[in-house]
Parts: sequence; C-alpha cells; structure tokens
Amino acid sequence: MSQWPHARSLGRAALAIFAALVLASGSLRAADTASFDFPVKDSTEIPARLAGPVKQIVSSDSIGYTIFALQPANPGEEVLVTVVFEDGSEGGPALLWIDDSGQQVTLSSSLSDGVEGRNQRTVAIPVASALSGGRLVISGDQSRVLRVRLDWLAPVSTLAAADQRPGRYLANDRLIPVDAVNGQPPVAEPDAWIGKVYEAFLQEEPASLDGAVEFVVPLGEVASQVLLSARFLGLPLDQGVSVWLNEKYIGELRPQVPPLTDAGYIVDESGDSSYAGWRSGSLLIRASDLSQGENSLVVSTSSSGVYIRDAALQLRPAASPAPSPGQTVSAGDSVDLDSQNLDLSP
Repeated sequence: MSQWPHARSLGRAALAIFAALVLASGSLRAADTASFDFPVKDSTEIPARLAGPVKQIVSSDSIGYTIFALQPANPGEEVLVTVVFEDGSEGGPALLWIDDSGQQVTLSSSLSDGVEGRNQRTVAIPVASALSGGRLVISGDQSRVLRVRLDWLAPVSTLAAADQRPGRYLANDRLIPVDAVNGQPPVAEPDAWIGKVYEAFLQEEPASLDGAVEFVVPLGEVASQVLLSARFLGLPLDQGVSVWLNEKYIGELRPQVPPLTDAGYIVDESGDSSYAGWRSGSLLIRASDLSQGENSLVVSTSSSGVYIRDAALQLRPAASPAPSPGQTVSAGDSVDLDSQNLDLSP
C-alpha cells in the first residue's frame, strides 16, 4: 500500500519527460511523415514536403481521385505511401504516379488482397521518380479510402545476422523487404532453411477463417521444437484464435498489437479502437504433440470477418541436417556455441 503513491509519482515523471521530448523532437520528425484522413478537408494549407495543397475530386457515386503533389526527395531518401482502405470483392484503390514531364506510371492497379474488411498496403515510389518530384494519384472509390500516410525514409546501415530475413525499409517497428512494397499482389514464400530451422508454409493465399480452417501437416522426421506463425486480418485487438492439433486443444495464438505509430489504427465515435491490416502472431507447439505422418492443425475463432495468411511452421529437427545448397536464407556468418566443445575453465 505504501508503495502505490511512489509508483504514481514515477509515472508522472515519465510523462513529464515524454512531454518534454515531444516538444524537443516533434518538429524534427514531422517533416518526414504526413498523414491524411479521408475524406480530405478543403484547405489552402500546404503540408511540409508537398508542393501544393491536397486535391480531391469525387463524383456523386464516390468515384474519383485524390492528388498529392510531392516535392523532390532529398538524395538518398526513398518515399513510401501507405493506404488504409476498405477492401472488398470489387477491388481496392489504384495508385498512379505522374512525373514532372506529365508521364504517368501505374504503381498498383489495385491494392486489394482479395479479402473483405479494413486493410492497408504500403507501396514504394520509384527512387528516380521521388528524386524528381511529381504527383501521387489515388483513384477509385474514395469513400473506401480511410487514410493515406507518406513517409520519407532516410538511409541507415543495417547489419543482419545469418538467420535473419533481409529487409530494406524500417517502418512500423519492422523491417520490410522490397517485394512487399512493389504494388503487386504478395507472392507466397518458399519453404526454406533459416540457419538450422526449417520453415514450411501451409498456404499460398489468404483464406477466410469463417469458424475454423484446417491445415494438413505431413511430418517426415522428429522435431525438437515447433513454432506456428500466421498473419490475421479483421481479428479484434483483444482476441486471439484457438489452435487444435490432432483434435487436441493446444493453446491460443494472439497476434501482436502494433505500436500506436502504425497508420492502421481506426478510432470510432465511441472511442473504441480497431486495426486495419494484417497482424502477425505465433504459438510454440509441444514437439511431442506432432506425430510422424499426417497431422491435423485447426485454427478457429468465434469472430466473423477474420482472414488468415502466411500460416507457417518452423521446425528444428531433433538431429540437425546440413541444408542443401540454395536453401539457406543467409545474410552473413554465424557460430553456434552450443555445438562447440569449449574449455572455459580458468
């Protein structure tokens, strides 16, 4: 009881420090990010890094386009655009780029992932185009666009360990590979060795998690460790999914809650938050629960409008075989000290 007021005072001190940091650093970061909620309000104000006010032209049936005139990026910078939108069977918005000469390039003909629900996609503006400046155009049903965020990324050196997947862009607290922001539909990841761990993907495209979905997992050899991972769209932030293996409940998989800097947060009129986009999560499975041969892996939820994608199993074999050439995802060299007979005596 006596410690509670002391804990509160520490919290207030932390908030005071936070407020001071916001005042000190907010102006330094504001020019590198610009966020626009839709519908865009008419304004003559020109946001930082833009060459003019945002223009939105919409017909009575909500079809139209929104234009962002971008100033030339600084040398070494790259520009990412994130669109938060209502995905659906009719497709998603299209992204176009018009350079200073008037030439038009389609960055994405449709941002849709083929799902129903609130989604977000990030696309990189080609480096040469960003350096010369131009106009970014979002066309289609403007009523289904919820937010647009522009990020000017500065180059930094990132050193990757041998068992890490390489990424090019650091945004929303995660590394993003180049092929994830090329404006094209995502391509299914191939099975591969990551160091001494084998990663096997269980699906090639998003699937509706309407009640439950089953994956048949053939296991050829004994594993010492097993990790299930997947990405989910439409799952409430305070919920997870139930996982069953061979008709036995093995636990709940809860996707991570993104940082508040993520563009995907939507706050409704009552103040409740939901998230637009895919969220990743994982669940460690007891290796002894898997049988050699076929296994039934079921993922279920009581919520509606939920989708699952990129479901995968990471398996560490009981005996570590040497991966065949071309199968290892490697960014450097590593040494596993557990496998060395080291004499550490003085």
